[in-house]
Amino acid sequence: MDAWKDFDFAKTAIKPAQIQPLYLEDLKLLRGVVFGRHGRIFKDAEIKAYLEAQSWFKPNPDFNNSMLNNTERRSLDLIRTSRSE
Repeated sequence: MDAWKDFDFAKTAIKPAQIQPLYLEDLKLLRGVVFGRHGRIFKDAEIKAYLEAQSWFKPNPDFNNSMLNNTERRSLDLIRTSRSE
């Protein structure tokens, strides 16, 4: 997951080849990172603990999916698709 900490999800879409080697647990955390950049608070204990350990994470109780841009949405769609395969 360290490789994704500095990835700019808002400007750069994830490519399938970049996430193909990731395990399901890593994909779950990666999804959390994309949302976490906007402060989404997760109920899932693993995602929540991971995000809270990141210095950049600022919980936002007013998070809304509309805060995501199209690039982030495309990346999340790819992550979701990869998790379901």
